[in-house]
Amino acid sequence: MPLDPIQRRPISDPLRADFQERVARAVETDPEPFLAAYRAHPDTHVGRYVAADMMKEVFPEFSASREGRTTYNIPLHNSAAVLASEQFRRAVADTSYPERDTAIFLTGIPGAGKTSAILDNNQLQRNVRVVYEGQLATPGPAIAKIQAALDAGLKVRIVAIHLQPEVALENTFGRFEREGRGAGVVAMASVQGNLPIGLTAIHEHFGEKVSLSIFDRRDGMNATKQLAGWGNLAELGSEGDYERIKHRINAAINRHEAAGTASPGAIREARGLPPLARDRSLHLSDARQSEHPPTGSAARPQHPQLPAAGVQPGAVNQEKATPPPSPTPPTYLAAAGFQGEPSGPPVTVRFGDRDNTVGIDPARPGQPTPAFRLHDAATGEPGNRITADAPRHAPEPGNVLVKNYGENTGMADALARSGAFTPQKEILGGMIVEMKVVHPALKTHLHRHEQGREQSRTFNPASNPPRKGTGHER
Repeated sequence: MPLDPIQRRPISDPLRADFQERVARAVETDPEPFLAAYRAHPDTHVGRYVAADMMKEVFPEFSASREGRTTYNIPLHNSAAVLASEQFRRAVADTSYPERDTAIFLTGIPGAGKTSAILDNNQLQRNVRVVYEGQLATPGPAIAKIQAALDAGLKVRIVAIHLQPEVALENTFGRFEREGRGAGVVAMASVQGNLPIGLTAIHEHFGEKVSLSIFDRRDGMNATKQLAGWGNLAELGSEGDYERIKHRINAAINRHEAAGTASPGAIREARGLPPLARDRSLHLSDARQSEHPPTGSAARPQHPQLPAAGVQPGAVNQEKATPPPSPTPPTYLAAAGFQGEPSGPPVTVRFGDRDNTVGIDPARPGQPTPAFRLHDAATGEPGNRITADAPRHAPEPGNVLVKNYGENTGMADALARSGAFTPQKEILGGMIVEMKVVHPALKTHLHRHEQGREQSRTFNPASNPPRKGTGHER
């Protein structure tokens, strides 16, 4: 079956427009290397978890750096979406495991934390054949995919994640600082504001053949409420329609810009503006000069095209022969890489009416500080992100900035009671609290991160531009 047509977006920047065209032609010519690499990526669960944003990771220009994600996110999107649709079709048709009788359609505003909602100990449940993450605000494409799943004899469940748009925006800001990929106000408002309309059309078309579950996270990830049944559909409209949500997000963007709690690059992306030239990686200028892109680029992929994580071709379609082991639930030590090192007792934080441990998200290129995060002490499920990035308010060495508003209201007090963090000063009227890290393991990890960041600056000329008057400035 041929791929869906790849629509080209109007892009004014010649370099990004050229990349969009090269990628689209490569995918149209031979999609197999990209699909093979996707199935080999560990986060796709051998291709069972399907998402256009995850598909972008198989393109090295995108996945190799934070700057690559910022520059190529929009030009790459339509090609990735078409590949994701094809991967969904193949996953639905895969009858290798008869016990996998369920298809999940996962939706929600960007920044809602959709993936964690359907993973059990970082694994898909045994009965799930495919998860398709995407927006259901426009019902036409979704109806076609749902029908394909039903025709294959699968049970179909829609899972919608519900969150305040301001909190979702903050989460996309954090993702931009960590990964270089945020979200624009129009897309965010459309996905959330029009979702009740799209789901109403889906329900009218399929009736009770398709079930609906809503994960309401407006009281924080640690207090998620699950609402089952189409009778709860109106709850998804409680934050407002498209225009109301767009207004709220724009107002929040303005507040963050004035307070300095988001970087200029994140602000631009949130407003739907293209990245500034200085935000782009220096190697990008070489692509336009070459008539024939190098092997391994998006336009001349190797077989298979591999993500930066280094997935090997032999890992493709090996699930039956060698099922991957279930990962250990994240802990404050394992997440930080402190296996076997003396570090004192675990950090226990009482927040969201439950006990939590403090974990550390994997390091991301360009990430200003380690991302400390709460994890449910009983299940290991990741919860609220503790640390914040405020470009205009860099913490002192040994300190971190703690988000203390929205779903994190009261976080600073909870951390202080744990004894692992000591408050130093309030910023922006207490919205952010600078805290000293005193727990041995977390303190050591923070120190290593600071050392690595300084070494990176020392050896990266782009991070240390010559001062004016030295004769070496560009």
